[in-house]
Amino acid sequence: MLKKIRNRKRENGDGSIYQKPDGTWRAVLSVGMIGGKRQRRSRNAPTKAVARRKLAELREEARRPFRAVPSLSTADYLAGWLKDIIEPNKSTGTLSSYSGAVNNHIRPHIGNTKLVDLSALHVEGMLSKIDVGQRTKELSFVVLKAALSRAVRLRILDSNPCDAVEKPRSEREEIFPFSGQEVDSILEATEDDRLHSLFVLAFTTGLRQGELFGLRWDDVNLEARSIQVKQQACEVGGKIEFKPPKTKAGLRSIKLTDRTIEALANRRQIAMKEGNAASELVFTNNRGSVVHRSNFGSRGWRTLLRRLGLKHRG
Repeated sequence: MLKKIRNRKRENGDGSIYQKPDGTWRAVLSVGMIGGKRQRRSRNAPTKAVARRKLAELREEARRPFRAVPSLSTADYLAGWLKDIIEPNKSTGTLSSYSGAVNNHIRPHIGNTKLVDLSALHVEGMLSKIDVGQRTKELSFVVLKAALSRAVRLRILDSNPCDAVEKPRSEREEIFPFSGQEVDSILEATEDDRLHSLFVLAFTTGLRQGELFGLRWDDVNLEARSIQVKQQACEVGGKIEFKPPKTKAGLRSIKLTDRTIEALANRRQIAMKEGNAASELVFTNNRGSVVHRSNFGSRGWRTLLRRLGLKHRG
């Protein structure tokens, strides 16, 4: 005779875990009613065991009292978030992007609002006043939501006002690759340019601009007919930093064509003639220093495309 197993009724505050369709798990905890709506906190986890730990963390957070700071303005909170969380943990490019969103689009509209008074209506009002592009509006919303999520975790806020606001959507810009004829025109036009090999390498390997400017001779093996992509040159505010690619997939080996090998060999000879043979970088300015993306774009690339009558692309 089979014994019937009764499921214990969950008490309020117990929470639950369940498996998602993609195989990962989620821990969910109800934390009460706000404005007639049940409020829940959730955490994603790769396994059931981790989800149990996440649920325990949610319960512990729920037991902590709120530490609302009535005098704290949204602007001051965001400034602290950028300095204490984003600056030490994110790239300079991300910091620049987030700081621009905060200083140019979030703070002017809701910065003077007390953080504890911030509501979904404030967020919607802010978004309605951003009129410089849908992508900028979307970024501002993402940045604000991330910052306020931390305030919820710290129990400064009981909920995130952005949760009740629909995220702005920006349309992806249509991409127009260069045709074979256009590539030939560019390579022919730059044949006598000191950086001709950069154009050859770009079109034959698909390296990104930062990867081209960050390529070192130590990562080039002409005998093995390959290059190793290990770093990129990132320019923020006129300053260059060398960093590894953002993802593991960015660290890769690329085979070279005969034309690319010949172009790189010529590039080495040019560096020697210019007195820049000691530079570890493959592509440099005529002084042997790293090429600035901004200078390359404004003084070289855009001018070249205009001269050839081609539509601007990266």
